[in-house]
Amino acid sequence: MKLFGRPAAAAPRAALPLVAAAVLAASLAAPRAEAGPADKVYRPLVEYGETEFELRAGYVRDERDELNTTQAYVLDFGRGVTTWWFTEAVLEIEKEPGASLEAEELEWENIFQLTEQGEYFVDLGLFAELKLPLETEYAYGLEIGPMFQNETGPLVNNLNVLAEWSFGNGFKTESELGYSAQTRWRADMPVTLGLQAFGVEDAHLLGPAVFGEGRMGEHGKFKWDAAVLAGMTEDAEDWRLRAELEFEF
Repeated sequence: MKLFGRPAAAAPRAALPLVAAAVLAASLAAPRAEAGPADKVYRPLVEYGETEFELRAGYVRDERDELNTTQAYVLDFGRGVTTWWFTEAVLEIEKEPGASLEAEELEWENIFQLTEQGEYFVDLGLFAELKLPLETEYAYGLEIGPMFQNETGPLVNNLNVLAEWSFGNGFKTESELGYSAQTRWRADMPVTLGLQAFGVEDAHLLGPAVFGEGRMGEHGKFKWDAAVLAGMTEDAEDWRLRAELEFEF
């Protein structure tokens, strides 16, 4: 693999300034809100030439407030345009408490694979996303941060640490530092088990997850996962149900 025209062996060194900048930005960000209901755990791996369709859904419930139920749905289309860069166009639809479904924003997601899979103890990637609101009542957004993956025995572990800035459309610039993580059991089975976690500052969610995958003809496959997440701290919602279905060709 080549990264920015450099051989794979030089890729980690070439990527270090980018990762350092992302980590520094994340450490300086001031957390302010909970993660979105349909957020996911990203993997720092890219498959060149792969086309992907994805549907995500999330439902949040907070028993302290009967109106505090939020739904979110995400549709995206992506492609591995090089051996190290995967890009996606995303449409996010939400239903706020007491409101109807509304297309909220368009997003441009990018995953940059910085190391060869399995070459080091931890696979490393960089996530970057630009959020474009469809209504002036929402702010623009920029999200960036490192992604990590480690395989230990039968376990595959992932961690994303992402800093987000909201700005524009008359809003005061604000920042948020969040994380998403998962551990799943790797086995030659159609369905496997694991854990997922999401959080910012004092709001943390944790719960069991199930993962599955299968083939669609000679060149296609699908993957899915779902989780029920419980609030682990006072500032978190009571529980969240999230699911993801992904088609790859």
